[in-house]
Amino acid sequence: MRAHLVQMTGGTAGATAPYREAAGLTGTQAERRCLLGEADRPVVSGGDGRDHRA
Repeated sequence: MRAHLVQMTGGTAGATAPYREAAGLTGTQAERRCLLGEADRPVVSGGDGRDHRA
């Protein structure tokens, strides 16, 4: 949740560590894969001055 909130406020690059932390805390492989996949998505600069995950 924290990673998603950081990402929603434009701190996409700063959301990587919380996504990895959440992946380490989850009990299911599917959720772990999803969270790590989100953490590994590249960050690109948007035209609105905010970063976004590709």
